Amino acid sequence: MERKNYFICISFVIVTMIVLSCSKEEGAEPYVPADEISSAETDLTPHKETKVVSAILTFKNIDDIDYLIVSKSGGESYSQKINRSELSSSYLFTYTVQPSDPDFFKLLLKAVYLDGNVSKEVSLNVDNRWGFFIRTVSRIARVTGAPMAGETFPSPNNTLKWNVGGTDLGVVWEMQPGRYGIFFGDTFGRDFKPNPANPGPNGGSWRSNVLAFSEDKDLEDGLAFSSMATDARGDAREIVYGGKDGSGNGDWTS
Repeated sequence: MERKNYFICISFVIVTMIVLSCSKEEGAEPYVPADEISSAETDLTPHKETKVVSAILTFKNIDDIDYLIVSKSGGESYSQKINRSELSSSYLFTYTVQPSDPDFFKLLLKAVYLDGNVSKEVSLNVDNRWGFFIRTVSRIARVTGAPMAGETFPSPNNTLKWNVGGTDLGVVWEMQPGRYGIFFGDTFGRDFKPNPANPGPNGGSWRSNVLAFSEDKDLEDGLAFSSMATDARGDAREIVYGGKDGSGNGDWTS
């Protein structure tokens, strides 16, 4: 009988603990991680010589933070702890890229609060490739051809006078200090009509390439030509024979 009462007591205690635990959980507000850490720059490129990436971090509740944890997604395992005493309202975070780090990886930062809760992660994306990369492109002026309807940017070159209305990509090189050559590919004449749906061939007087010259030192309002290599008529002439007829339609080009 005593043994039976013992098991009944044990069962009652267990049930009571479960009920109290459930009541406590139901009454507590669920914790939602805060957006604690902010960074104006989240796409980082290492310094060419020092291999260091950096970002200015700001915080919402810096006095509630115990420390930061930094980890890495991609490459070898990494962990760094930054104590509250090291932080400031605008904290310069730095990381030195390691030889074993991949071309792309992420640095993940989160705050651990004094009460034990943890903030949301902030992800800093590191582009660890080396070379020449175009990261930002903006259109500031027209280079060749007549302005299109609605254009509001500068058009410093009246290339129609050289019978140039539309050109393919150009290559710029410094011929001598302060003097530049601009070598264009497929070129159409002054009757060229821009058509984004059908870029070319779209006009007559086709040439495989033409050559312009510039001594412009201020490119804020576009690249201004000083002259072009021309034929006896004053039209921009083909420098390297292209092998098509003047319409731009043919079987091959050099």
